[in-house]
Amino acid sequence: MNVYRLIISLLLMFSSASLLAINVSGLYQTSVTVQDETAGTRSVALKQAMQQVLIKLSGNGQITNQSGASEIINRSQDFVQQFRYQQSVTEQGNVIDLLVKFDEASLNQAIRNYALTLWGKERPAVLVWIAYETKGGRKMLSMEESPELLSQLEKAAESRGVPLLFPLFDLEDSNKLSVSDVWAGFEKPIQDASKRYQVDAILVGRITGSTGLDMNAKWTLLVDGQSSGWSTTGDGLLPDTIDALTDRMAEKYANISNSGIKVINLTVDNVNSFNDYARVVNYLESIQAVTQLMVKQVSQGTIELELVSHGGRLAINQALQLGNVIRVNGNDIDSRYSLK
Repeated sequence: MNVYRLIISLLLMFSSASLLAINVSGLYQTSVTVQDETAGTRSVALKQAMQQVLIKLSGNGQITNQSGASEIINRSQDFVQQFRYQQSVTEQGNVIDLLVKFDEASLNQAIRNYALTLWGKERPAVLVWIAYETKGGRKMLSMEESPELLSQLEKAAESRGVPLLFPLFDLEDSNKLSVSDVWAGFEKPIQDASKRYQVDAILVGRITGSTGLDMNAKWTLLVDGQSSGWSTTGDGLLPDTIDALTDRMAEKYANISNSGIKVINLTVDNVNSFNDYARVVNYLESIQAVTQLMVKQVSQGTIELELVSHGGRLAINQALQLGNVIRVNGNDIDSRYSLK
């Protein structure tokens, strides 16, 4: 996920850019450690891999308890696009990992057939401010100060398909926000310092204790002017944090597309060239909530389209607001849109 730090740098370099969401890759693939390369072991591992992928695709850590998910897991081999084994040597000895990639189209269709939640690839970015306590005092979580903790957090986020962004901790950040502000959870300075990153959500945390069972953390998620909080403890502190974060984000952003198939009409303005036309069509077709697209009419500066969508206009508007390609000018049935 180090690429997200590069994205932040590019965002701040070009002030006209807007980073509202990140297109998450790798949602349909995962790896499982296996004892051997036999067919029987592979069959069991494929089910484990499908469980991991379904959790990433839905954003719901409990999805595997649903009956439809169980049916898909039992048919895991039917969705395999490719697999391979990878061997490595660790301190514990030789390790064999089964790397699996499932077919996107057929798995999406099965998820929808069983009325399960399917979260899109374009997901809200979460900016992370964490203060933690050490023998030398309180510090901000950063690659320079705490690479191990940061790597654990990134690994857990990757397993859940959540894009995390970390501050640059440059002079502007230090002038706007102190470690004391983060430790105390003062929302106003945190939100003020976060504006430059143009993210959708902010995760604020404070960690006490060293490693192991004595670690404790308090967390606050800020989204759309609202906040929610929780605590985590012990060895699983960071993975548990990401689980709680993802479940909250998915509850807000993922469930809209699970409300049935609807046909909607879109009129998009500011389409003044063939490149603009292609940009509109290609982008709309890339949205996971869109299952079918038809161009009804093209006139000077405008394109009219008909979309078949899971979740209707609400799901489309939400995706467009995150995508930053087409501007949503309203929320009612007569809404017009503009290419940015």
